[in-house]
Amino acid sequence: MVASTIPKRILAGLVIIASGLSSARGAEITLFDSLTPAKVTGQSQSPATVEPTGGLVAQGFKTTVANFVVESVELEIYKQTGSTDVYSVWIYNSVSGLPGTSVANVALNQSQAALSDQPSSQAFNSLALTLSPNTDYFIVVGGVQSLALNWDYWDTATPSGVGIPTAGTTYDGTVWSAIAMNYPQMMKVNAASVPEPSTWLMGMIAATMIGGIARRKCCRKIGFVEIYTVSLRIS
Repeated sequence: MVASTIPKRILAGLVIIASGLSSARGAEITLFDSLTPAKVTGQSQSPATVEPTGGLVAQGFKTTVANFVVESVELEIYKQTGSTDVYSVWIYNSVSGLPGTSVANVALNQSQAALSDQPSSQAFNSLALTLSPNTDYFIVVGGVQSLALNWDYWDTATPSGVGIPTAGTTYDGTVWSAIAMNYPQMMKVNAASVPEPSTWLMGMIAATMIGGIARRKCCRKIGFVEIYTVSLRIS
């Protein structure tokens, strides 16, 4: 009777754990998107230049209470013809509305040779970068060696997504400038949701239950062997 119910209990527990693990990172949502919106009348597209003299370009976004594991970042960046320089993409925290310091690496020392010399999108996927919930951040591009890198922006676009369309800004090697504040750099940031604590609690309870069942079953078998061995010695 007991033996026949054990597999069912184990199966039920495994289903609970599997459901919890599958939601460890939920479906992606878009926090910020200035890539997808189509060009409208009177709108122009221009490049911000990432200079090799310490210059950086940044675009802000915001996480949500539930969605703060950044899964992918897509940028409209392109090289100067023939460039084989490298570039890097980081996530910076926000200090007084401007980029502060790097808190995560999106891509380090990427070759510009792999980029087009015309405006085109470059995607960085499968990132799983855990940030703080409901917090402002910046995507920052820099690290070029000798030839500048271009990152396009719309001059009048209103980005979509659940994050706020925060400042686009540039760095000249000394200070961040607000000159590009209202011109969103063209990028898309997707993030996954994080499970509620109750989900993890259910998984822990299931694991504990399975462990207890397995232990009792093991002990019964050990006890049987011990008794059987003793009886043989007596006989």
